[in-house]
Amino acid sequence: MKILIANDGSTFGQAAVEFAAKLIDYSGDAEIKVITVVEPAVTLELETMIESVEDLTDPANPLAQKAAQIGEGSVKLLKEKCGDNCPHVTFEVLGGAAVPTIVEKADDWEADLIVIGSHGYRFWKRALLGSVSDRVAHHASCSVLIVR
Repeated sequence: MKILIANDGSTFGQAAVEFAAKLIDYSGDAEIKVITVVEPAVTLELETMIESVEDLTDPANPLAQKAAQIGEGSVKLLKEKCGDNCPHVTFEVLGGAAVPTIVEKADDWEADLIVIGSHGYRFWKRALLGSVSDRVAHHASCSVLIVR
């Protein structure tokens, strides 16, 4: 089974990693990939600044460095939980808008399951801010587990 875990570094992203660690069948041949998405900056006028994926994920970019720390921490936690029976666990820093980037990575990697955290916004906040986990669930071609 291939499990893709999206972690944005928030407490909700961390909850997704911890929940996934409980679900994984460590006796099988699971593959786990943790991804963190570096999104383009938005100006006060709500216009997206054009940044290439290469710029977003450049190791010199402080946001990419932070994303790598999140990924490394997630891998470390998963490996601590599974002990000697650890499946193949990797992480990747991706650049772009979160929803299409997560969905495309899941498709390209042929994931069986996406695990993602939810901020738990109620109706009005979700209407104003949007819900990454909700949109991933609606657009992914594989199963999606949303962790609160």
